[in-house]
This record gives sequence, C-alpha cells and structure tokens, in this order.
Amino acid sequence: MTPETSPRQYTRDEVVEILKEFSSLCDGHPDNLDSNDPRIAQSESAVLAWIEQEQVIANQTGTLEAELSMNLTVSTIYIDAGYHNQDYLDEIANDWLVQDEETAIGAGLTKLAETIREKREKINTLAFS
Repeated sequence: MTPETSPRQYTRDEVVEILKEFSSLCDGHPDNLDSNDPRIAQSESAVLAWIEQEQVIANQTGTLEAELSMNLTVSTIYIDAGYHNQDYLDEIANDWLVQDEETAIGAGLTKLAETIREKREKINTLAFS
C-alpha cells in the first residue's frame, strides 16, 4: 500500500508570484493567456489548486461571510498579480464585486461590505486612471 499524498498547498502570495510572470504576455487579461504553453498551464494548475483550498475552507466554515470573503480573495488574485486590462478590472470591480457587496449589505455584513467597497474603489482607480 502506498500512502496517499496530499495535493500541494499554496499560499495566496505564492500564487500571486506565480501569476506575475505571465501578466505581460496577455495584455493584462487572464483570458488571453495561452493555456497551450506548458508554463502557463502549470501556473493555472496552481491557481486552481489554491482556489480549491480556499473553497474548502469557506465550505468548512459554512457561513455567507466566509463565502463572500473567499470570493473577494479569489476574484482579485489576478489583479494583485498585475493583470490590469481595463475591461478586466471593470468586470471584476463593477460586476462581480458589486454583487458580493450588495449581498453582504443585505445580510448585514457591514464590515465585509466596506472591505469589498474599498477594494472596488482601488480597482476602479487602476481601471480609470
């Protein structure tokens, strides 16, 4: 019998560093990355593993606040790695995060809603400066 190996665990900072290497190859939009490039495919695997880790933690916590916090950290990973295409930034800040901010407000999670709003403002400053 062979012992089961656990999948590699990543920190958010490690994933940001992995992604930084490729931000200049795609006009700042992750959808433009060439997933046929083995280096990019490997980095995408690391991102997906990290996202799965974050989802497991949020699911184990089992609260809306944990889910929305996870959404925030996952939604902004590419931005924090330097992916600053204006359309991408606008989509994240004014579509995805708006929805999460409204959900947080509706659930009375005012501190989290404020954190999301502040992040949206920073992203909008990047997008429209």
